[in-house]
Amino acid sequence: GLGTEAEEAAKWNAETVADAPNKAQVDHLVLVSASRGEAIQAEQAAGAVGAPMTAVSKHQLPATYTVNVGSAAATQKKVHQWRNGTDRSFRVRKEKTALGGPRTPLLTAVNNKINAESVRLGLGVTAFTAPNSSNVLITMGSAAEASAGKAAAAQYPVWRHGKRIVVKGGLKWEKTAVGLDK
Repeated sequence: GLGTEAEEAAKWNAETVADAPNKAQVDHLVLVSASRGEAIQAEQAAGAVGAPMTAVSKHQLPATYTVNVGSAAATQKKVHQWRNGTDRSFRVRKEKTALGGPRTPLLTAVNNKINAESVRLGLGVTAFTAPNSSNVLITMGSAAEASAGKAAAAQYPVWRHGKRIVVKGGLKWEKTAVGLDK
């Protein structure tokens, strides 16, 4: 049979493929919340991204609203504007898929560790999170070039640093200490 490493890789990739249709369902959505966790109103969420009230709905996270901005390009633009703007009273971020949300803490830790080691060792490698927040990819070019298909990228075996746990509502990936000490 398959060894543990190959089995984990196969499970990870099967989850990723199964989650792919969910990306189309969330591509046009942003989450708007108050930056310090205080309560906000739907009108404030709509105003933060310049959307009509009909595009706003309550999110399952506390003090957070989902806003339909119409397209993946508009989502990217709204998040980019927020990151580069000066107004920090609200937080604007892309909605994650059912798999992307639980994987994000693990992916972020792996991503940050690889980039820090690359800088420390002068490797010239850039790690970045795949668009659907399901994998970490590594490239010798920039993340933007690799995302645009102008530079080669390879999948990093993130599953080596996580432990799959089943929770109510599905699977979750928990960070393990393997090479991820902060």
